[in-house]
Amino acid sequence: METLVRSKEIGDSGLRDDYYFALITFPNLTIRDIDAEVAERAAELRARSKLRPPDALQVATCLVERGSAFVTNDERLRSIEEPEIIIMKDYL
Repeated sequence: METLVRSKEIGDSGLRDDYYFALITFPNLTIRDIDAEVAERAAELRARSKLRPPDALQVATCLVERGSAFVTNDERLRSIEEPEIIIMKDYL
């Protein structure tokens, strides 16, 4: 969702198509539906960490899928203990 926002804001369907293609063909990336299990974990995260709903859903999905790390540029997620939060700019 977040990857596609900018292309929608500026009305660039070519950019949107490029991002969409990258998402559906990216190696080792799974796009998963939000279901009751993910929603429950997201609610737990929001209760403990006061995450915004989109962040809680993304991190919860990582946990439900047994991901060991969550890669982001959002510094606010550093407070999450599990999974490991990797801030991209720390490595670039």
